[in-house]
Amino acid sequence: MKQLLFPVLIALILTACQQNEPATRQAAEPAAARQLPGQDVEGQVRMAARTPAEDPDNQSEESKQYLQFLTSNYWVITAWVERFDPELNRKNQGRYYKFNPDGTFVSGQWGKQTGSGTWTYNGRNRHLYLDSSADGEDGEWRIQINRDGSIMIWVGTERFNTTHIQARLENLLFTPKNRKELGLKD
Repeated sequence: MKQLLFPVLIALILTACQQNEPATRQAAEPAAARQLPGQDVEGQVRMAARTPAEDPDNQSEESKQYLQFLTSNYWVITAWVERFDPELNRKNQGRYYKFNPDGTFVSGQWGKQTGSGTWTYNGRNRHLYLDSSADGEDGEWRIQINRDGSIMIWVGTERFNTTHIQARLENLLFTPKNRKELGLKD
């Protein structure tokens, strides 16, 4: 009897351990490795199932106005404040984004396109999420836009460990080709 009890007990223990493995693996997984908006389970980029305007979180009047501002003209970085590296201000000036209503965007600097990708906006928390083909350009930003839609402020979020970064963008009809066209000193 004891000989039969021991294999049954081992089988029960092994079965119980196998059932708990996925939950244990998920708990040990770092937050940054978890799925983000715009990604499937394997972390691969995918197009949004709906445009930002169709998202239920973007149906308030303020959200509709923000979406209208976001998708008008070019948004060009005029100031970049990074607490740990003040030299990045000059390097980031002139970067631009053109947000399309279908949830895609193009980006570049000084008139030269350097990337493209998808974007989403959440009107509940005013977060803009960028999933870019350009290295280091993915991000999530809490945004504020002034009343006439001419200036936007980005503040980094914890998701991408960018809370130490803020950016000021201007809404322009064109992409500046150099610092002088943006009104900056060489």
